[in-house]
Amino acid sequence: MAFTVLKFFQDSTHEPNDFSRRINQIIELNENRDEVQYKLKKYLNKMKILFDKRARERDFREGDLVLRWESRREEKGKHGKFDNLWFGPLAIAEVKGNNAFVLL
Repeated sequence: MAFTVLKFFQDSTHEPNDFSRRINQIIELNENRDEVQYKLKKYLNKMKILFDKRARERDFREGDLVLRWESRREEKGKHGKFDNLWFGPLAIAEVKGNNAFVLL
């Protein structure tokens, strides 16, 4: 709303020099940037809500079998196109904390 009002005044009054025109461009740029930031936050919040609907909390205990991600080979060129980067199953020997485990 404020953007359209500002645009109306910019069009209706002729800027006397380049300096005032540049100031108006900077004001318009800042307003556009604020609007984009607001829309991005709104979109990210919406995506989080959609993800959290489908995500389920997992409770791992000692003795459970899990797969481990091989992060050393994750970078490009360190593995083949169809290589599996998960290996296991490994048993949980001890629970160290929130999502921290000792594997056998």
